[in-house]
Amino acid sequence: MDLESIIILTLLDLSEAIQYLLLIWILYMFIDYVWGGLANAFRIIFFPGALLNKATHVLVAKIFGIEARVYAKESLSRGKASIYLRIREPFMATVLAISPAFTAIPFYLLARHLMVYSGTLLAKVVSAWLAISIFVTGLPNFGDLGYVVSSVIANKPHLQLFLVWSIVIFILALNVFDMGLAVIVTLSYVFLIILANASFGKRDEELPIIINED
Repeated sequence: MDLESIIILTLLDLSEAIQYLLLIWILYMFIDYVWGGLANAFRIIFFPGALLNKATHVLVAKIFGIEARVYAKESLSRGKASIYLRIREPFMATVLAISPAFTAIPFYLLARHLMVYSGTLLAKVVSAWLAISIFVTGLPNFGDLGYVVSSVIANKPHLQLFLVWSIVIFILALNVFDMGLAVIVTLSYVFLIILANASFGKRDEELPIIINED
């Protein structure tokens, strides 16, 4: 079997293997946090998911009345455009953080169905690549979780103590569940803290958080 056949079979099998996709997603989040250059390579290879993630943030922000601002940065070497979102409360930060899941999951299922029912090998391969890209770079990542953390630090600094306990929750969950479920349990714990905090009322004048969509 040649290299091309191995790559094709791997793509087709991987697109339907949720447990392996979860591991790749976790690896991508780790790389995104510690090695931005390699994470950018991931986003270039799997660009449909990355575009869906950003588009979801901007769309949800507009639905809740938050206007996205575009800023251009110019330097001697290159120019760059960035999108910023102004967030004023932990609850809104949480909504933005988890919102990509509500678009990525349906699009991933659609891509899987396209792969299954496509009549040509090329169409199946492209559909498999699309499914993987949406799952890996379209779901919420560490950058999205940063929305929540930044908002909490600005508005409810004491809540950081509860967020630190998420590490303990993750360790305990690993003793009961596999890696994928442990991550879901830990993220659920973090989101529940933020949602509970938001329900206790707001400050008279909350500090705005400027989120860079890059």
